[in-house]
Amino acid sequence: MPFRVPELREQARFGAAIAAIFGGDFLVGRPKLRLGGVTVVATPGLDDVRARLRARAGDLAGALQQSRDAIDYSYRVSDLSNALFALNDAVHTLATLHEHVTAAEIFGAMGGGALRALTYQWVGTEAARRDSARQSAKDALGDVEFQAAWSRGAAMTMDEVASVVIAKLDELLASLDEGRMA
Repeated sequence: MPFRVPELREQARFGAAIAAIFGGDFLVGRPKLRLGGVTVVATPGLDDVRARLRARAGDLAGALQQSRDAIDYSYRVSDLSNALFALNDAVHTLATLHEHVTAAEIFGAMGGGALRALTYQWVGTEAARRDSARQSAKDALGDVEFQAAWSRGAAMTMDEVASVVIAKLDELLASLDEGRMA
């Protein structure tokens, strides 16, 4: 039986799944895990799940690190689908942290550049979340600067997008380590 989060909720095993995700039982490279009689297949997207859960719990450093790991690993193994999910979360995080230039560049890459053909049509709360991050960046930068950053992102290759985002996340993590960001 494949692993599905709604099934775990219905079977009251959701907590066990979350514990397994954070407990390291879903290490990349481990293709399967037996959890309560259910076979679970690990995917690189679990770093992105961890990043979201850590962000919701207020663990900024953990969320940034997991987001960085999700983008880095997904990109390195050419799992562009999960890389896009991670980039979508990263752009929201970057806008929240007032890193609007980098956020606008990612929007450019996803909306008109190297990642355009691979970008999903977001709906519901995901669309609202992404629109909010885009509007936040646009409001902070103004139309001219936002468009310039968007155009730079649209001109980036996939390699450049991954490098820019990972470098920004590394910079933010270093700022946290040095106590420059709370």
